[in-house]
Amino acid sequence: MTWDNWRRSSADKQQASKIGQSNLSDYAKGILESFKTASPNLLPVFGYYGALRGAIEIPERLRPSNQNYNFPTAALVGALNSQSDFKEILKWFDFEESAELRANKGCRPDEFDLSIALETVRNAIENIFNNKYRNAYFNKDHKFVIEQENGMPLQISQLSQGYQSMLALVMDFARRLAIGNTHLEFNDEIVNYLHSIEQEFDFKIGDFPDGFRSPCLLSPGVMLIDEIDLHLHPSWQQRVIADLIRTFPNTQFIATTHSPQVLTTIPDECIRILKDGKIFAAPKGTEGAEASRMLKRVLSVDTRPQDNIVTKELNEYLDLVYADKWDQPRAIELREKLDTRYQGEEPALTEADLYIENRKWELEIETEQ
Repeated sequence: MTWDNWRRSSADKQQASKIGQSNLSDYAKGILESFKTASPNLLPVFGYYGALRGAIEIPERLRPSNQNYNFPTAALVGALNSQSDFKEILKWFDFEESAELRANKGCRPDEFDLSIALETVRNAIENIFNNKYRNAYFNKDHKFVIEQENGMPLQISQLSQGYQSMLALVMDFARRLAIGNTHLEFNDEIVNYLHSIEQEFDFKIGDFPDGFRSPCLLSPGVMLIDEIDLHLHPSWQQRVIADLIRTFPNTQFIATTHSPQVLTTIPDECIRILKDGKIFAAPKGTEGAEASRMLKRVLSVDTRPQDNIVTKELNEYLDLVYADKWDQPRAIELREKLDTRYQGEEPALTEADLYIENRKWELEIETEQ
């Protein structure tokens, strides 16, 4: 698919609408026209989440949103803003939750008709956090909370920065999918699709509708993420890609990272290295590799800090050892210092000891001959 990209200049007298008809424009018009029919098309959703998304704002009070969310195209409003507008997300959630409660006033619990849009967001939160956090809602004090596994509520400010930024990202993208594709429903085709990806992504669906309640999460989308590892613990960096794919199975992810932990979870054909304005392919065998190898081969960073005094002393000692000078005064001095620092926890010293032991044996044989 191709599209026009233009910028108005002082000499440009032609109306923007008259500058070419692109494939993208025609495609979008077709979707808009379908919204007037009984069988509207799916609206592809996109979102951009920049490196500043971690600084979310948690308002003390919420004012009503000025945005009209009654039209599917509202899913694209502000989609390319690099920083998630968490205040606007909460305004939308508050409005939807109030409407949900009004619609079910006087209903028994078994008759409660849940909001499709809110269920999409709730389901996405559960999936991204592996059910560690769930059931987001506004409490009686009008504070936005999510429940822990034990049912205890937590305010967003009590979450770590990594959890806050991921929560904002997931809530924003899930609500966009729901706004644009509320008409999407479970059918045989959707169920078969879910089962087809269950094994590939280790995504256990369970019995419908409990395992995967919202078909809106299957809507097509593109998510752009700058520094996908932002504020995440290394253990989460190793699974963040899988968590996002499980949460949004039909979304294409384009992300940047400086994390070797993230790189070890991605096939090499999906990695591009940007250096000095040029694009390079990644070395083979990235997925499942040791993080230290990715640090060296993909990020071009030494596995040890080369300007550090301890690293310099270690390298000097190893150079002496492998030059068969381990018994010289300088080598003995360095080894004493290194043993004090590492306390037997440095593999390079263990390897050096094995070399020394083996080399002494070889030298003894050479002397006897």
